[in-house]
Amino acid sequence: MIESTSKNIGIVLRYLNTKNWGTWVLPKMSIGYIAIQYQISGNHTATTMTHDKTINYDGKKLSKFVVGAPVNYLTGYEHIR
Repeated sequence: MIESTSKNIGIVLRYLNTKNWGTWVLPKMSIGYIAIQYQISGNHTATTMTHDKTINYDGKKLSKFVVGAPVNYLTGYEHIR
């Protein structure tokens, strides 16, 4: 089981973003979550992760994260680089 820390969430999201969602086997994390992958404008792949509880991320309590999306997309999520 992977601890749901800001660092680990970024690692898992970046990994999932490199894979086609149909091949995913989601790793277990200490806080339950769902992950979804999007194709944006045909040339960006973005992956989101929504946790069942908030975590402390850079001093903020957050539960929604995204990687791979342009900053003006999926604005309700914390963009991880």
